[in-house]
Amino acid sequence: MSAESGKDIDVLLEGLNPPQRDAVMHGEGPLLILAGAGSGKTRVLTHRIAYLVHTGAARPDEILAITFTNKAAQEMRERVELLVGRRTRAMWVMTFHAACARMLRSEAPRLGYTKTFSIYDQADSRRLIKRCLDELSIDPKRFTPAAIGTQISAAKNQLRAADDYRELVSSFFEQTVADVYELYERELHRFNALDFDDLLVRAVNVLELFEEVRDRYSTAFSNVLVDEYQDTNHAQYRWLQLLAAGRDGDSGHRNLAVVGDDDQCLVEGTPVTMADGSTTPIERIRVGDEVLSGHGSGDFRPARVLAVHRSQRDQGIAITTESGRRIVSTPEHIHFAGYQLGRTPQLHMTYVMLKRGMGYRVGTSRTYTNCQVKPVVGVSQRVRAEHADAADEGLSFFHPHFQSQSYTGREGRPVVRRRCLTLTLCGEPRGKTPLHRIALFGYDDAGREALERLGLSVRPARHGSRGWRYETASKDMQALFGVVDRISSVLDVSVRCTARMGANRAGPVSASSLPFAPAASIRPGMVMFTEDGDYDLVKS
Repeated sequence: MSAESGKDIDVLLEGLNPPQRDAVMHGEGPLLILAGAGSGKTRVLTHRIAYLVHTGAARPDEILAITFTNKAAQEMRERVELLVGRRTRAMWVMTFHAACARMLRSEAPRLGYTKTFSIYDQADSRRLIKRCLDELSIDPKRFTPAAIGTQISAAKNQLRAADDYRELVSSFFEQTVADVYELYERELHRFNALDFDDLLVRAVNVLELFEEVRDRYSTAFSNVLVDEYQDTNHAQYRWLQLLAAGRDGDSGHRNLAVVGDDDQCLVEGTPVTMADGSTTPIERIRVGDEVLSGHGSGDFRPARVLAVHRSQRDQGIAITTESGRRIVSTPEHIHFAGYQLGRTPQLHMTYVMLKRGMGYRVGTSRTYTNCQVKPVVGVSQRVRAEHADAADEGLSFFHPHFQSQSYTGREGRPVVRRRCLTLTLCGEPRGKTPLHRIALFGYDDAGREALERLGLSVRPARHGSRGWRYETASKDMQALFGVVDRISSVLDVSVRCTARMGANRAGPVSASSLPFAPAASIRPGMVMFTEDGDYDLVKS
């Protein structure tokens, strides 16, 4: 190692705490990094990539870094480039689906597809399922394409082919799914098409079936790193295993580094309101129990528990509200909380503001400003006035307390500064099951054309306007996260997740939504939902 490389490493390790330094300097073999939100997990991953390059442990083209969204991949690429320069261009820094798609563009002919295969989005998939239902003379109102598609997607994520799924059927609905699944797969192959789930499934297939392909990619990527990994998708797990550990799980280089949050949990003894109005400690909840669940806009109904999970942690965050409620959860547990006009009291705040391309600055403000016709939250006003991207009272921008609004110009003057996509849990509480909603608005032609190329339906913002809007709703929140991922692959968007759980009441304050907020980001003065759709002020 040269003296210059040694100096680079010293600079790289500056500012890391001992556990972070140990993770960055880890030698060969598997590495699991677990920590809460805002603890510097991604920083550890990017610094480990730079450490591998600076020490000569890996060439840039031997590094595969996986994230869950295209925006996160771009951010990681930029952060690594600050550490190693243009050598980042030789690395694969991308999402699971993008990496698998790139692999299949070379290897798909081995599975009977051409290299120019089409990738079907959710809308394409649903249309094909509808055709299969028609061909099988199945009533699409009784067995909807959405319901069938969800079952097929779940089967593929578990690497269950149509024949494997058929062997597990135990109901008439599942038998119907099996029939549609079989025809759907034949039709996809006939059209030389893969759906979004197939990208992972077929990538796993080609690595399992062809040893020379598996050896080539395993040798090419001597170090595999995954950010924000979630061990809920067997196809993702198997793909990583084949690349890092070989077909038998013990014959590869095993240089796999995985970064993720610990489990999001509530402390033992937390009371859960049951469907009949009684309360039960959370540790006594069992699969099949019915609990009171939010359906949106202050409506709460019974919902059946499908799975339970238990873990042990030695740290937690205690949140106390004005009404006397006390909630203890892991720091990364997601709550619905935020500042609201008319409910948050006058406070003095110290905040950190981020403006991409410019950096950070620290400022102070009060909750409410004086020189406005209508009161506004002071930090929000500062964010808008300075065209910043976000502001936070802590030091984490994964879930910022304040985000700027979209700005893609105005009528006749499209100037893109920022795109904000809103994903709302229970955004449209219609019927027996609430619908979740995505909304994105703009004036620029580039944004509209990018969405249309994805096959998404873009409409005029209003009659006679040059503006456009994309809106969609689904019962399947996971499916909407997939749509967000696809949009993020073609547009630079900031995603804001909110929950519309508040009751629609008349009065001067009528907002019914609050943002997603991990427990570690909740501050006094915020409000949280009560079990009847009202609001409760956070005291500590």
